[in-house]
Amino acid sequence: MDINQIVTDLGLAGIIAFSTKALIESFFKKSISYYEKQLDIKQEAYRLEINKSLETYKSELHLFNQKISNLNTKRLANVKTALGK
Repeated sequence: MDINQIVTDLGLAGIIAFSTKALIESFFKKSISYYEKQLDIKQEAYRLEINKSLETYKSELHLFNQKISNLNTKRLANVKTALGK
């Protein structure tokens, strides 16, 4: 083997190694990008679900507050009636 053959062989192997490395890195970047997008979609879905639950809780709390207020108004009316005022 002469020096030109060794350089040629190493050059070809280097090009193959570099191409393989670039291909693998590209694949992993696309995979990571895909998973990031999936996580963003899930995060948005969970955020919407939590906001919906919060709004439901607020409306239930408001309804409960109204019922308590009405009950206290009736109690006050009963007390006034009982005291003759």
